[in-house]
Amino acid sequence: MKSLSGFCGASHVYYDCIFILMDKKNPVNMLRRYQRLVEDVIGLNKFLKDYVEITPQSIEVPEGYTLRLHNGTTLCLSKDQRILSRIN
Repeated sequence: MKSLSGFCGASHVYYDCIFILMDKKNPVNMLRRYQRLVEDVIGLNKFLKDYVEITPQSIEVPEGYTLRLHNGTTLCLSKDQRILSRIN
């Protein structure tokens, strides 16, 4: 996914992947960045929706994560995380 993102204008997705790789020794930061990666991919989908049709219901996230809509933005929340802690 990392290498393909540069071709379709998805620099946020690309850099999310880079930072996840850089944080491989810190699993807590990796998980935080994973959430951002999911959100950026969904944001990219909104931009590309004329070409690809993906809805939050059609996106599979790993066990322990959920997708929530907040003010028009889809957020990826971990197990017991609340929306306010994700946006702050």
